[in-house]
Amino acid sequence: MPSTISVLKEICTASKQKKSNCEVFVDSGITRGTDVMKCLALGANGVFINRPLMWALYKDGEEGCTSLMTLLNEELKLAMALTCCFNLADITEEQVIWKSPSAKL
Repeated sequence: MPSTISVLKEICTASKQKKSNCEVFVDSGITRGTDVMKCLALGANGVFINRPLMWALYKDGEEGCTSLMTLLNEELKLAMALTCCFNLADITEEQVIWKSPSAKL
């Protein structure tokens, strides 16, 4: 089976082409703020943070969850700053997929 991130762009493109008004959310493999940015850049409307949140809840309860969400938010903000994105709407595929100048498109 292919990974979620490897098929995300194709799923989002197909959803938009059919004009189904279907929103796409990622519910797998999100562990870092950079993962959130990649998913948004490839067309997802949002992400769910399940497993890391359960780990944080088990380890430190509410404080652990708060710390995790703060960390993910800071990682996302740093990734956005490093790619000159000032708000979520600025995140595009160009920030996460590098195409070689010599690559044939």
